[in-house]
Amino acid sequence: MPMKLSIDLDGLTWGQLFDFVDAARGADVNPAQMVGQVTDPNDPEARTVGLEATVADLTQRVAVFDHSTRLHYAQSLSHVLEEDGDARAELITLRDLRDGLLQ
Repeated sequence: MPMKLSIDLDGLTWGQLFDFVDAARGADVNPAQMVGQVTDPNDPEARTVGLEATVADLTQRVAVFDHSTRLHYAQSLSHVLEEDGDARAELITLRDLRDGLLQ
């Protein structure tokens, strides 16, 4: 059953916008799909007040990480690679990453 992800533009922060995009990405939204715009039905000028994305299924278990978490994991993995695979300094982060992927 199709579902809609939506976000209100009033007071929107970059972090909330990133989380919205991450959720759409995690729900396997086609990157070429146009972003839906929500307008205020009581506004005669029909201003856009929100964004929405139609998703096929949110029950798929797709790991979604917010921007700062992805950056943290990428930095930890880079450190492991720079240390020729020695991951001892990043064990806590790697366990967190593993647990996030297995949720």
